[in-house]
Amino acid sequence: MSDSIEISLWYITVVICFIMMIIFIIQYKKRDSLQRPFFLGLVMFSICYTVARLIENIRRYQIGSYNDIFEAWVAGDQITGLNFILRFLYYFIAWIGITIMFFNIERHILKNNKYFLTIVSATEGTVSIINYINFNLITFWLAAILFFVVLFMPLMFLNLARKTPAGSVRRASIIIAIGITLFAIGVMIDLPEFSYVNYLLGTLSLEETIRLVAPIIIITALLLLNFGFRTFFPRK
Repeated sequence: MSDSIEISLWYITVVICFIMMIIFIIQYKKRDSLQRPFFLGLVMFSICYTVARLIENIRRYQIGSYNDIFEAWVAGDQITGLNFILRFLYYFIAWIGITIMFFNIERHILKNNKYFLTIVSATEGTVSIINYINFNLITFWLAAILFFVVLFMPLMFLNLARKTPAGSVRRASIIIAIGITLFAIGVMIDLPEFSYVNYLLGTLSLEETIRLVAPIIIITALLLLNFGFRTFFPRK
């Protein structure tokens, strides 16, 4: 029963992201020339994450299994064949989408960042992909460190909210900060890297709970980001 709920939640995630894409396309068409580039970036992120998540759903539930990557790493091995190709595509497309979103935010909102987090996210995606080609603890821990660096972005939005007078921009900044944090947490706990860290540290992994909670967290995050970005850039 829990497996069917888990699979349903991940496909609901794909549907929610697809709906977000439609919403952002509509917003893009309705916005003026100054706001259009920002919403185009959100459209591109939504397309990438929708496709990536659909690929991973198919890989995990029809080709491979939930723990196949983790079990391969523990055995000193890697997943192969179509399983590997689909996982590679998931990572590659998902991190393109995430990097586009970060670039979009640093170009239009957090303009003083000099695209630092965009570079970090692109590097994180590259290092993570390397782990599926040549797994080693150096790139594994580097990917983990870079992932947590990305979490500076929510702090920047909270700082923006602190410096902004009460109003839509302040509310939107808080909502976006929460949305990005939840998105990062949902993605993180769903990764085989998370299970491998628990394995290395000998800590308890609440797998059954995580398998149900992760998609719920990501769905919540996507809804918050959708609302937050539209609130930050209200229609004129």
